[in-house]
Amino acid sequence: KTNKGLDTLSELVYNLPEETVIAMERRQQDCPTPLLVKGTLRSYQTLGVAFAYYAQSVLIGDSVGLGKTHISAGLINLLRTERAASGQPTRVLFLTDRNAVVQNSRELMKTTGLFFTTSTGTQKDVGDLLDYPPSSLVASHSIIKSYAFQDWLLDYERKHHTNMFDLIIIDEGSVVAGSSTTQYYKMGMEIFKSCSRKVLLNATPFES
Repeated sequence: KTNKGLDTLSELVYNLPEETVIAMERRQQDCPTPLLVKGTLRSYQTLGVAFAYYAQSVLIGDSVGLGKTHISAGLINLLRTERAASGQPTRVLFLTDRNAVVQNSRELMKTTGLFFTTSTGTQKDVGDLLDYPPSSLVASHSIIKSYAFQDWLLDYERKHHTNMFDLIIIDEGSVVAGSSTTQYYKMGMEIFKSCSRKVLLNATPFES
């Protein structure tokens, strides 16, 4: 039998044309609703979205090319729909390799219709970021080790009594969570503990 709930989840992602993504980058705005073009998740990706939604903190260990970013996009859109019903925005922090920041931000914009600010994690980049707080961000893993970024998050939490980000997604999660002795792990835990929803994406086994 067809599962109507899962069928609905399979339609959570978008497939925006390149020119729409470029316009979003230029205007630094989400895609207008009338321009959203529906995409489709594969069956195992749909199950991944459902599992991540109910688990809240989850490791998705699919191999390269199986669409972990699409699962992330489906989860983002599901949370956006849920939170929009109560008038709440959805703010996402997506951490990845420095060389993949732009690629991942464009893929997420294409599949979510949500504009993402980017940061390579350099001192200047982080400084510029703090002057203009984003609603959603794709950044290098190295931003975790920025004390300015950590202080910014804590200051926001103190002032607004809520977390800056509603969802944290870490691509190649073993970089951060692979060993409890690294600075990435120790400083990363400070960020993660303030957010109830966390997703680790990993195509290779954890070493620890």
